[in-house]
Formats: sequence, structure tokens, C-alpha cells
Amino acid sequence: MVENRHKYLNRSLESSITSYIFGSDDINQNISIVDIDFEDTIIERRKTSKISIGERFPDTQLFTNRWINRHLRNENIRSIKALRRIHLLLHNIVKYVNKSFGLQIMLAFISSAVMTTLNVHICIIALTKDREISSECTTYKFMSLQLAWTIPPILKLIGSTAACEMAKKEAARTAVLVQKLMLRQNLDPEVIHELQLFSQQLLHVDTKFTAFGFFVLDFSFLYSTIGSIVTFLIVLTQVWESYIHKIS
Repeated sequence: MVENRHKYLNRSLESSITSYIFGSDDINQNISIVDIDFEDTIIERRKTSKISIGERFPDTQLFTNRWINRHLRNENIRSIKALRRIHLLLHNIVKYVNKSFGLQIMLAFISSAVMTTLNVHICIIALTKDREISSECTTYKFMSLQLAWTIPPILKLIGSTAACEMAKKEAARTAVLVQKLMLRQNLDPEVIHELQLFSQQLLHVDTKFTAFGFFVLDFSFLYSTIGSIVTFLIVLTQVWESYIHKIS
């Protein structure tokens, strides 16, 4: 849900900034709208053709251009402020999730990692030192059952971590879009000031999911979890080998 809301925020930010005519007396001046596509490339679309009321009314034309500029500037400022409020609301939602469900998330991840380690270890024992199970068919059934119990915790680890990682990346993309919009020429100074405030807000607001503050849920955490599971499997296998060697 948080990822989808951040996508909507970024799409709104991509199409919210317009460029202006700064005091130009040229009645053939065009008004354009700046968009940023999904490849993060700035595109300038011609939104309207010539604003021409007539060659005999240049003052009226200039007044019309200035009025349109002022209207577009006010609309952009209001839209950026609305996007800033939406971003803060999304950040508060993430904080509420971390505070309310952080302990449950931590226990769920720990239990999933422990179950995965033990089930894989039992499968290794059944393959290498199958002393109690004599039938080969029974061994295959036993291993199939263990692998079936291993798949759900692995899917829980991967699915939860991938969802948090995608939401985190989409939130980080907002800062990139704001910086690209600030590099656009012919923007009103008040709009640039509002974008700078948005940029400062993004620096102080970090959108990330944590397990009760102990670790951040992202792909780096998933990689470290996989490494820890492999390490524990090696240790458990060595302990089991030494135990079998002592009792034999």
C-alpha cells in the first residue's frame, strides 16, 4: 500500500511543474509543460499554441500571459504543498507500522529463519546419515515433507523483504525527481523555493521499515540472513558429525 501511494505521489510530482513566460512582450510566445517520463528523462511538451488575441492588442496579450503565469505558479505551489503533506502522512504511516507491528515482524522473521535452518539441516542429515530410516521410499517422503515445511518460511522472508525494499526505493525516487525538477530552467523563484523545502523535508524524513528498531527490512538484510543460515548449517553439520563420531 505504501509503495502504491509513493508511486502516485511520484506520478503527480512528474506532471505538476510548468514553465512560465517571464515578462515577455512577444505575443508569439508559447506555454509549455514539463514532464518526466518513467526513464527519468525530462520532456518538454507544447501544451498550447500561440496565445494571440490580435496584433492590435499587445498590452492585452502581455496581461494575459502574465495572468496565466501567475495562475500556473499558484497551482504549482499548491500542488507541491499538497504532495509534501501526502509525503509526511506516508512517513507517519510507516512509523506507525514500525511501532505497532515491529515486535511481531521481528519474531516472525526470527522464527522463519530458525525453521528454515532446522528443516534444511534435517534434510542434510537424512541424505548423509540416514540410520534410523531404512526404506528409501520412506526417506524420500520424509525429505519431501521437510522441504514442504521449509518453503512457507522462505517465501515469508522473501515476500516481506521484497515489499519493504520496493517501497523504500519508490520513496527514494521522490528525492531524485525533486532534484531534477529544480534543475529546470524558467521556473518561478517561489516554485523553486517550495521545491527546496520539499528537498529539505526529504533529507530529514527517511522511509524505511524496521523490525522494532533492531534491523532494517531490505535486500541487504535478506542477504545477511541467507549468509547466517548457511553459517549455522555448517556449524550444525559439524556438531552433528562430531556427535555421531563420539557415539559410534
